[in-house]
Amino acid sequence: MCSSHILFRPQHLLDDTHNSPQRTPMTFERLCTRSYLRASISIALLSTLALAQAHAAPGYQLSTIGSTLQLPFMNTSGTVAGISQGQLAVFQDGNTRLVDLPAGTTFSYASGINDQGVILGGAYRETLVGGTIEHAGHVVTDNQQQFLYQNGKLTNMQQIIGLPLVAMEPGPMASVRGLNNHGELVGTISHTNSAASEAFAYRNGQLQTIATPGNWSSVNAHAINNLGVVVGSYSFLNPGDSQFTTGVFLDDHGKLTDLGAPGSGAAFIRGFNDKGQILVESGMGTSIYENGRFTALNVQSGSPESFFSAKGLSTDGVVIGTGLSDTWSSVPILFANGEKLDPNSLIDPESAAQHHITQLLSINSKGVILAVDQAGQQVLLTPLSAVPETGSLSLMVSGLALMALLRQRRQVKHTEH
Repeated sequence: MCSSHILFRPQHLLDDTHNSPQRTPMTFERLCTRSYLRASISIALLSTLALAQAHAAPGYQLSTIGSTLQLPFMNTSGTVAGISQGQLAVFQDGNTRLVDLPAGTTFSYASGINDQGVILGGAYRETLVGGTIEHAGHVVTDNQQQFLYQNGKLTNMQQIIGLPLVAMEPGPMASVRGLNNHGELVGTISHTNSAASEAFAYRNGQLQTIATPGNWSSVNAHAINNLGVVVGSYSFLNPGDSQFTTGVFLDDHGKLTDLGAPGSGAAFIRGFNDKGQILVESGMGTSIYENGRFTALNVQSGSPESFFSAKGLSTDGVVIGTGLSDTWSSVPILFANGEKLDPNSLIDPESAAQHHITQLLSINSKGVILAVDQAGQQVLLTPLSAVPETGSLSLMVSGLALMALLRQRRQVKHTEH
């Protein structure tokens, strides 16, 4: 280590400074000081560059994909689960495979897929009674159910968690709303003829209700990340109040945190990642929760440009969804680092001309986006490069500075010998 005395020269050299043109010998101590200065400058320059890169708009490479599934969800391996011909279908390795309908149903769908390829889905039966719809007929929906599908096997959710999606007799019923990469499930338990509900998590073969304050009358678990943290929403009506109090909560393996509400009205969870970011829609607009507070991405003001409907959230905090132009036509919208962007401006001009993006369908945890072009063809938007996290950038900068200093020191030692 270099200590403070190295900044001073011997007294006899100081005395001869004005009488002799001879320069002070370049000692290791002086070079060490200079190295520190150079390293400090390097750190400042690299930090500035890293900060600029961290806030730069992302870029994407466009590629075509053979999927035509409706209402799709995509995982990190590129497997897509959605609807084709009125039933659940899976697109993988360039091929689409239809999944047989559960017995007694006429329609099935996907509501999520994890990175192991496990699909959360549902099915129901529609029956037209009373003649045609044009002649006083109506559709009756029944036999609603949920399931997990993996490796060609479909398992009814009631067999897994022990509760039906719809209770045929007075009693409890459960709706599963999310799953993570470990196969853990979350959802809501309700009772027939009751507006009250409670949130649950299904882990290690056990159904566990999430403990919440007694005055929270309606509690729903919406998603669970790969760390096992659950995000949900609640509402209750205080005596004398005319409006419900609503909010968002986190449950970290029994530790409950009330996050409050980003705005008025009910809160709908549209995304939750392993960094703890939460994408929330309310009557005020769309917000993202991070670092202990909600930050508005848009605020509904009545003008078409203020409208935004969120579709998903990546691990890097990229948000996708649909907005409106000043002529009230739908347009694809992407938010990155809080900035509202047109995805067509983030791909190369040639691809943008051939495949003008009109809709963003799904985004996986790696930030790969499933989109639709002007011809109705589904395409993939793959991030060109991942921007290092803040901690990684700091380590990189410190490492480069240390390497520069050690190299300078070796050069000095070599010169002295």
